[in-house]
Amino acid sequence: MPGLDALADAGQLDPVIEPLQRLVQGAPLGRLRGVLQGRQIGHPLHPALVQGPVGAWLSSAMLDQVPGCERADGAR
Repeated sequence: MPGLDALADAGQLDPVIEPLQRLVQGAPLGRLRGVLQGRQIGHPLHPALVQGPVGAWLSSAMLDQVPGCERADGAR
């Protein structure tokens, strides 16, 4: 995505981002850090966790559009 690449390359944000990055990377997460980084399964956990809520949200939005459901019962 060109917009995000330009934002990532913006050097003006470095004075704000670098201290925040050091703070996050220095957090004593211990074993939790390894789980979140997916060391046990060989893949980061975040992309897999995102699929559930995003899928539920999209399914709900599609069911809201089903004809004949005046109260959007399908999404509930």
